[in-house]
Amino acid sequence: MSSFSASPKYTWYVAGRNGGVWKTENNGTSFFPVFDSTGVSSIGAIAISSSNPEIVWVGSGEAYNARSSYAGNGVYKSEDGGLSWQFMGLEDSHHISTMIIHPENPDVVWVAAMGHLFTPNEMRGIFKTADGGKSWKKVLFIDENTGVIDLIINPQTRINYLPLLMKNTVIHGTLRLVEKIVGFLKVKMAVITGRK
Repeated sequence: MSSFSASPKYTWYVAGRNGGVWKTENNGTSFFPVFDSTGVSSIGAIAISSSNPEIVWVGSGEAYNARSSYAGNGVYKSEDGGLSWQFMGLEDSHHISTMIIHPENPDVVWVAAMGHLFTPNEMRGIFKTADGGKSWKKVLFIDENTGVIDLIINPQTRINYLPLLMKNTVIHGTLRLVEKIVGFLKVKMAVITGRK
């Protein structure tokens, strides 16, 4: 399973690495596909709004760094519980690993993008929208070879990120926590350091 997200009343969304998005409304007794209309089957992340469970976001592209991983083409949003989908951008991100929806304002969404797995590109890091996906701001970018593979938002302040970063080369080393100021945010990053 690539991603899993649950909402109230026995409803879940699940995604396989290359199997699209499936929904159950009966606590897993049966599932039905809800993402086939997009033509995208490679999924990295699913997020459901806690303030409005009809709002569902899907990040495409497997969240794995492997030669067999399939790329996606950005992020999608449904405002009707998966009946219909809108493409919301970030198409060159290729691999979305995590999406977090603000618990009280579903127009605010953070996206962790791995980017191209084996080549440099600019569309990687952490992106944020405050208008439901109409526009995106890159709030964390290290360089064209470093993507974000996980993201946690502080549930109390909602302003501290804890991203886990990945270079698009194989790295062996130790994990350390570093801080960086990004605009008005203090960002804590887990970074692998050591020899290549």
